[in-house]
Amino acid sequence: MGAKNSKPLQPMSIGIIWMITGTIIAFLLAITAVIPGINFVGVPAVMGVGGLVHVVFFVWISVRAIEYIQKQGFTNYDRGKHRIE
Repeated sequence: MGAKNSKPLQPMSIGIIWMITGTIIAFLLAITAVIPGINFVGVPAVMGVGGLVHVVFFVWISVRAIEYIQKQGFTNYDRGKHRIE
């Protein structure tokens, strides 16, 4: 769907998108709570959808962070070799 040479989004960029989306969801929740008649059904629906959106963003950032750590590699440091005396 995207460009062929596009890089995946960094966790900080995803976090910014998450904040903006969270602000929009909070606005929708407040507006839904104010409207009479809709608030009884609308507030749980907006909260459910908002919770799902937050879980998706959390998993997305976690996967990107794990991919970055795996790409960076793990170095097992030997503390015995680097003692300061």
